Amino acid sequence: KVIILGGEPTIHNDLPEMCLFNQNKNIKTTIYTNGFNFTGLEKMIKNHKINIGLLSIRVGVLGLTKGEKNLMEIQKTKLPVTIVYMLRQNNIDELLPTVQYAEKNFNCSDFYISTIRDIASTGSFWLDTKDTISMDEYATIIQNFISNYRGNIKRIHISKRGILTTDRISEYPHINNCRFINVFPDKKQIICPFDICKQIYTDTEYKFNSRKCNKNIECLLQKI
Repeated sequence: KVIILGGEPTIHNDLPEMCLFNQNKNIKTTIYTNGFNFTGLEKMIKNHKINIGLLSIRVGVLGLTKGEKNLMEIQKTKLPVTIVYMLRQNNIDELLPTVQYAEKNFNCSDFYISTIRDIASTGSFWLDTKDTISMDEYATIIQNFISNYRGNIKRIHISKRGILTTDRISEYPHINNCRFINVFPDKKQIICPFDICKQIYTDTEYKFNSRKCNKNIECLLQKI
């Protein structure tokens, strides 16, 4: 079961209790933060005796020095942090320098490379923009990065956000079942992450893996 809380998690009043709840069940908690409140997060972990081994702390960035959020602006921390690099056309040149900076200045054992899709401007996950990197371009960029990276980060995770097309979806009706719910601090719920920009709220109960996907055959998550 996956429950996603919207907003900045490090300022959520119930974050310690949520972490401890999962910890008591030996379940790992992933905290996806903007990286501007590591001091508060460090204090919470210490004061509430949170097991750091059951935490995954991730920060998404759009470059090293440029972009709406860059790694140079992120607060330094000794906590084990995974940097998630959101690749697009105007930040390709900063990918390698960002990994190198993360390795030198953060306790970074994992580095994620993904791509970004501008659902805020298009209103749809499925529409490309001028910033979208094609699959062929992405393969070349990643191969160049792997060929030139000489660092010591143990795990480099590579993924691509996009659309997979298939004519065989009807052969696997079970994959149309949805396993997601997004719960916001004001208790509003959104079933699909791709509906956040449209503010399509729901009061559907949590019926994981049995509720039908509201994207039908479009959803990339269900195809995988």
